[in-house]
Amino acid sequence: SGDYCFYDLPVGTYTVTEENPPNFVDVTDADGPLLQGPNDDTDGTILAVPVGPGENVTAQDFVDEELRTIIGQVLEDEDNDDDGDSPIEGVTVALVDSDGNVVDTTLTGADGNFTFVAEPGVYTLVETNLPGYGDVTDSDGNNPNVIGTVDITTDDDVDNVFVDELQSSVPSGSPTASPTASPTGAPTASPTATPLGSICGTVLEDDDNDDVGDSDAPIVGALISLFDGAGADTDAATPIATTATDESGDYCFYDLPVGTYT
Repeated sequence: SGDYCFYDLPVGTYTVTEENPPNFVDVTDADGPLLQGPNDDTDGTILAVPVGPGENVTAQDFVDEELRTIIGQVLEDEDNDDDGDSPIEGVTVALVDSDGNVVDTTLTGADGNFTFVAEPGVYTLVETNLPGYGDVTDSDGNNPNVIGTVDITTDDDVDNVFVDELQSSVPSGSPTASPTASPTGAPTASPTATPLGSICGTVLEDDDNDDVGDSDAPIVGALISLFDGAGADTDAATPIATTATDESGDYCFYDLPVGTYT
């Protein structure tokens, strides 16, 4: 029934502490803020419990919640059928809460799998492609490197999949000859495609209040979004790509066509 009791206590004032079972975290307790108590902490400690002569003090309760598990996989589409065929190792996946804060980041293993353990709630998963890879699809079918609603309010979520594919600069298919009666212009010796570009940067903490980012204080796991067009309405538009900063605070968007971005 979850009950506990301490018997035969002398008159006095006591502190009661709780040690959570594995995979549980504190929510509140008898003197915590959710129960209008005087203690701002929710760390499993009830302070100043007075016991008088022959008194039975009750309702010194603790409330915990069980952590949930989020599991997913990043796969490569090897045959261009929009299905995942083989695992991709070393892909960064970020867990973002409902306020847009990055809660945690992790890398996929050799089997392409990733796992997060988090408090119950609704989250977003954001995948950062490895260099040379592009997005194909994901579990929710929308922005292909963002799974927008991962609800672990009441249960685990273990069916999250991102599918990527290697980008190729080599044209597909076989060229067909199409001779003309009269040549049009002088041929170029070696025509080349317009090279793709990249946008990279760093997120740093100003830890000495001088309005300058400090190189020894990178911010890991910051969510960065890329929008098409200058001055894009970032509140209304859908980003064309998202990523999270790495352990050095760095981020990059690769393989970008010529254009202007926000």
